[in-house]
Amino acid sequence: MNRRKNGEMPVAKCESINPPSFSRNPQSARKNGEMRIDQSKIRHPLSATGHPPSVPAPRNLRNQRTNMAATRPRTRPKSELEGPCLGGAGDSGRGRGGGHGGDSQTPLPPETYRLGVWIGLCSIAMLFIALTSAYVVRQGLGGDWQPVQMPRLLWWTTAILLGSSLTLELARSSLKRGEDRDSSAWLTVTLLLGVGFLLGQLLAWQQLAAQGIYLNTNPHSSFFYLLSGTHGLHVVGGLIALAYVVWGAWWHRYTRQQHTALDGATLYWHFMDGLWVYLLVVLFVWR
Repeated sequence: MNRRKNGEMPVAKCESINPPSFSRNPQSARKNGEMRIDQSKIRHPLSATGHPPSVPAPRNLRNQRTNMAATRPRTRPKSELEGPCLGGAGDSGRGRGGGHGGDSQTPLPPETYRLGVWIGLCSIAMLFIALTSAYVVRQGLGGDWQPVQMPRLLWWTTAILLGSSLTLELARSSLKRGEDRDSSAWLTVTLLLGVGFLLGQLLAWQQLAAQGIYLNTNPHSSFFYLLSGTHGLHVVGGLIALAYVVWGAWWHRYTRQQHTALDGATLYWHFMDGLWVYLLVVLFVWR
């Protein structure tokens, strides 16, 4: 009362309340007056068994999962991912002419290779047609045009080149008869004859140089060196193809049915022969 009169508020004494301690031993908990909570008797409010009920997924979500599984892209096997083999003759697998391999790869048809060779030959033909057209036009201008006498060695080189085409055909016919050893031998002879043709061309150039006829002597000698040199470069390319074919022949990479690389090299080599005869006619026969 005196404190109220003096304006002071009474302060209540608060006793500390200790929280009940939980013990795992039920007997000691009863003696000490502690509370014990049995976790096994706690039940979920939505389940009669005491465990959370399993809620099924909504129907639209299940349909969405089904559609996703149906539209998932199929994993393609390794054999389907591998592209076509680019090998020439022989079985598929290694991508080389006449190679052997598994059945998972299929080689390109022979017509594809022949088409590629023909496209290359057409481009070479256009190049030489352009050069010989320039030759004819320059010859018509006259002036300092002085014809060069054809070296006799060119007759021998021409015969060697034509003989190489003959041996190449003998190699093909031997392969078709199943005579692999004879075919390889004829192909080797063809390669040696091609090398002999190039050596003969170099000797013919030396003979002209010994006579004082060089590249810039007159327009006719310039065109002779230009046309014969360009043809010689293409012959070198043919020799590289023939060397590959000879290597494959000695390793038995060609059969009666599959010899696409040999066919392509033969077509190219015959074209080089015909092109050289055409150049001889333009340079020394047709004046």
